[in-house]
Amino acid sequence: PAPVATAWHEDPQDREEPGKAPPPAHLDGRDPPGFGGRGGGFGVSLPWMGDLRKYWGVTYDGGRGVPAFSVGSGWGSWEGGPALHLGSVWGSWSHFNGGCSWGGSCLTLGARLGRGLIPQGGAQGHSPPHHHPPDTSPTPLPQATHPPMAPPPPPPALPVPPVARAPRGGPPRLLPAVITLLSVAAVGACPAVCRCSGGRVYCNDRGLTAVPEGLPPGATTLFLQNNRIGDAGIPARLGRLPALRVLYLYANALEQLPAHLPPALRELHLQENNVRGLCRRALARAPLLERLHLDDNSVSAAGIEEDAFAENRRLRLLFLSRNHLSSVPAGLPPALEELRLDDNRIHTIPLRAFEGLPALRRLVLDGNLLANQRMADDTFSRLGNLSELSLGRNALAAPPANLPRARLRRLSLAANAISHVPAGALARMRALERLD
Repeated sequence: PAPVATAWHEDPQDREEPGKAPPPAHLDGRDPPGFGGRGGGFGVSLPWMGDLRKYWGVTYDGGRGVPAFSVGSGWGSWEGGPALHLGSVWGSWSHFNGGCSWGGSCLTLGARLGRGLIPQGGAQGHSPPHHHPPDTSPTPLPQATHPPMAPPPPPPALPVPPVARAPRGGPPRLLPAVITLLSVAAVGACPAVCRCSGGRVYCNDRGLTAVPEGLPPGATTLFLQNNRIGDAGIPARLGRLPALRVLYLYANALEQLPAHLPPALRELHLQENNVRGLCRRALARAPLLERLHLDDNSVSAAGIEEDAFAENRRLRLLFLSRNHLSSVPAGLPPALEELRLDDNRIHTIPLRAFEGLPALRRLVLDGNLLANQRMADDTFSRLGNLSELSLGRNALAAPPANLPRARLRRLSLAANAISHVPAGALARMRALERLD
């Protein structure tokens, strides 16, 4: 049979090999209309009529695992990338399979061009190989003694596939393009004064006096440190960022905890502000909070509400170094593992100050005004999981009585006024590794 005419634009690297898919059509050496194309990013293609070899105006939108957005006929992304297509679509493809999605997720609005097979070993970074229709050219007759017959007619032109259209009464044809472009814009939204990368939004060191507008709803980490943001600069919309896990607000001009904390927040950095107190209402907005950094503020014992941490049952780290505390805060959360109270004005520790903290492993009380006579004898004895206790730079004349013995590995008593060590004060501390 006579061969079917093809329109391959052949590159040396695209030569057909046994067992390998033929190279894709390039529209006589040119990519189809639209923008995007091989290799990555996203592409948009609009339906158009043409030869089957021209792939109906598709763009092969994504790369390996890259999200693809396509309007009209589209092959989408390859090797498992998620694909959003509006109109006629083949979807996300990778090797053998069929239907809307080959090896990746695919959301289609509009018509879908059925099923097909992508042969194993197709060229990476290109459209899926073209499937030619069966050869229908006439078979030449055998040689005879009579005059030769006229040459066979040329093979028929390849059929033009129908373009999938929206049903009657459906949305205008340009609406899918508008929807797609708006979706892309929403994903990539970023305030002009900031820089966004993935889920991280960098707005630090900008001289800002307020949280900028237009923060992407998918932000997971927000950097706002080293600005001039005051209490009035924390808007209610900050509390409506559903995915925000980490918030950096240190080195600003805050005098109280932000009133509008995101509900999914896990880590809050407020160091180097002028925060004076802690209230339950503000902290209750972040019930999943695990780390709270309040070093270098002006928090006083009178400024901490007694039940300030009542809703923060998951809080594991609380840093209150270099504040104005005169006593240990009451009502500390039971999940607390590390508590830093160094460089305050704490002079007295009552008997039950650390009661109800079974998970506490590290306690730092350096640089306070502690003396033996102002600490109850059993102050630390109930901290069965404590592995590090730091009491340096105080006014101790001897090691505290009844220190926890089971798991204590590090004990710091440096820079005190210790003049004697009573018999048995450090006995039976089998886990102790370091003593200063």
